[in-house]
Amino acid sequence: MLTVNKKENLIQIDLEIFLINRSNQNLNLFILAAAIKKQIETVYKGKFGELELVTTVDVKPLYKYHLRSLYNKMVIAVSPYITNDNAAEADFKGLLIKLNPKHIESIISGNNKRTIPHELGHLLGLEHPHANAAFESVNLKASILEQSISNQEKTTNLMCQSWYIQKAGIELNNALSLLENQLKVIYENFNSKKLNRNYSISKGLFSYKWIGKI
Repeated sequence: MLTVNKKENLIQIDLEIFLINRSNQNLNLFILAAAIKKQIETVYKGKFGELELVTTVDVKPLYKYHLRSLYNKMVIAVSPYITNDNAAEADFKGLLIKLNPKHIESIISGNNKRTIPHELGHLLGLEHPHANAAFESVNLKASILEQSISNQEKTTNLMCQSWYIQKAGIELNNALSLLENQLKVIYENFNSKKLNRNYSISKGLFSYKWIGKI
């Protein structure tokens, strides 16, 4: 679950994340959890225009779990079932991030500091500011606040896709910036109860099940 609070110009995001391994790899989830916590708290912190952002993250590794315990919880799952073999993917405004096991070492080492914060942005309801596969464009499905992001700002923005950043000649690990308008979108999404939707686990009459492959 995530909560977003705003007091005057200060926005506070609090995250409780459960980390599980659905792959065949033998992973130290505690080391991965520490890297995830550090990356999120580094990117989602600071002064953004008139707003200040502070984020606290509690990542809880689980080697044993029941689906019942994960229902309506935020989950990061290491999973081989990733669309197009991407580094990760997320439920938009949902509660699940899937990580490709091929990229775990780069996340732990810090060679990849962007994937986790980017996917978290989608859980917070942020869109890609640009249209799909179109450079220097506007994503008309995004909010008006996100559509206002300039082409220059997009080249280092956390929520732009990797190909967009690379085409601009920017190192991916340096494209971690957020803007005041994006913080406003996050708060508005939470305040209007658009977040914390569980798209990954279905609750039946007597049991729980994953939706799709996790």
